[in-house]
Amino acid sequence: MQQSQQEANSAIQLLNEIRQKQHKKQALIFGFSSATETDNKEYSVVHLIILGVIKDYTKDYNSKKFSLVLEADWLAIQDHPEKLAHYLAGKMHSYTQRYQVRTYAEID
Repeated sequence: MQQSQQEANSAIQLLNEIRQKQHKKQALIFGFSSATETDNKEYSVVHLIILGVIKDYTKDYNSKKFSLVLEADWLAIQDHPEKLAHYLAGKMHSYTQRYQVRTYAEID
């Protein structure tokens, strides 16, 4: 449980950094320095892809940087809390439905 909380916190931190860079009209490029940091950052990126925030990313091992491309749908509603909540809930529902295991009752 503690690990999932850390992963959620890392994704929230990355989302906050994305919003700050957007506000300052900066490129969405994020550095990493160690294997652990790159893994944590990449897990956060994947979580934000699942939630429909990030569309795609590039990882440059030479310069040790991630470059992000954001989803147009998320960009359009990011400042509208009600629409954003509905959007994120829908993305999470779609994701969980892909991995839901169906069980069938045995027939005598």
